[in-house]
Amino acid sequence: MPNVLVSGPSVSSDKRLIDLLKKSARVGLNRDNAELIPLVQTNNFDAIILEIQTGDEALVQLGIEQIKEIKNVHTMIKVVVVHKNGERKVFGQAFKFGANDAFRKPYKVPLLVERLFALLDESSK
Repeated sequence: MPNVLVSGPSVSSDKRLIDLLKKSARVGLNRDNAELIPLVQTNNFDAIILEIQTGDEALVQLGIEQIKEIKNVHTMIKVVVVHKNGERKVFGQAFKFGANDAFRKPYKVPLLVERLFALLDESSK
């Protein structure tokens, strides 16, 4: 059973998302993205759903830098980004530094979960 971290203030409190993930994965929750890197360093996650926060360019850049840092050290971790505005620039940077998929909020929970598990299935082959 894969280990999935759901990180960000709104995604970590999305009951539908968490309940659906828990049917097929062990799920860790993290509301504060500032704590993301220490969590990744001390746990064995197979995938991360990372909410890149909006409202401040510094928060966006923090999310991008976190993807870069995670993928530099843990190349096999799958990263799925969630972003409110779905800005092309933000998604472009996320993919440049290793994100595997991206969703604009509001996302469709079943589709996000399906795509996450497809990424995990692909990497296990």
